[in-house]
Amino acid sequence: MKQYYLYVMTLSVVLLTGCYKEDKLVPTLLSSVTDKFDFPQGTTPADEIFQRIYNKYGVKVIYKDFTERDLNRAWQSPVGGEISVGYMWNYLTDEQQLDSVATILEQKVFPLLPDTIIKAASRAYPYMYLVDQLYAPTNMVHFPIYPVNAFDGITVNLEATAGSDNYTYKVFFPLRIVLEYFMFAFNAGLIDNLPDAFYNSLGSVTAYYYVSKYRSETFPDQYDRYWARNGELPLVSASSGRITMGQYSGWFRGSALPPLTGIYIDVPYFFMYLSVDPHWREHFETGGAFEDCPRLKARLDVYYDHMKSFGIDFDKIQELLYDGTTVDTSIDRIFIRNVTSADVDQNTYIYYDINNFN
Repeated sequence: MKQYYLYVMTLSVVLLTGCYKEDKLVPTLLSSVTDKFDFPQGTTPADEIFQRIYNKYGVKVIYKDFTERDLNRAWQSPVGGEISVGYMWNYLTDEQQLDSVATILEQKVFPLLPDTIIKAASRAYPYMYLVDQLYAPTNMVHFPIYPVNAFDGITVNLEATAGSDNYTYKVFFPLRIVLEYFMFAFNAGLIDNLPDAFYNSLGSVTAYYYVSKYRSETFPDQYDRYWARNGELPLVSASSGRITMGQYSGWFRGSALPPLTGIYIDVPYFFMYLSVDPHWREHFETGGAFEDCPRLKARLDVYYDHMKSFGIDFDKIQELLYDGTTVDTSIDRIFIRNVTSADVDQNTYIYYDINNFN
């Protein structure tokens, strides 16, 4: 009988223990080696900034003594040997440029998200490899991040030689870098999934990629298939940050920003859009590009409010991103392909190509 009671008591303890709610598990991808570089790597003013970044966020910024092996995953070819993605870059050797990039990281990258999110992501990616003019030899397009993250770090490019009025490099690139941390946090459950209203506000009609507001007004039979009325975002280029008001983001869904796919495929695009378009509310006013598009407005409002509850303030993000630049953010400043003069600096434009899709 004593053995029976002892068994019952033991079982009760196990069952009661199982009733307690477990803390949310946060996956980490800690590198097995976290001290392969001397840190800080020098005694310049930039190194002082990198030390402050490490003390606050746990990220070690590495700008020298790394190789392609540090940046690439160790993919193995079926016929033997490692596979290289073949991207090119320059090391940052100019002390003044290094100081400028360090300042951007400290003032315009890491502050865009709450410290808790950056710290959590830094446990997965404790190293940040810093390069300049990262590009693919095939098309020479420069990228803000290395296309394949290393096992223990993320390689970032801030185009140290770009001018202060360059929208792509001085506004969008810092955002695109911090988007990696945001996607990690969302994927890891550090940010709760969006309310059902975000997904339910998306229409069931297949929208036309290229139908603009003006075309839908001219051809009423296409009005309900105007993507903004269906709840879709305009296209935000993942490489330049330009917003194409006559084309929606579904056009690039085949190459969605990993690792968010499926029903979450829009999540990073909404993050980018709300971070860089200072006029997103005005577009819903009379005469605006999204006039009479309640589904899209509902989705943006839900997204904005939900992220703000987790400390992600898009108004503050925009303020930080555009601070110190001379980018013209006027709502009517639109670069029109094949119309605008070739000598105009395209990099100062936010909106792009609306008239080509009328």
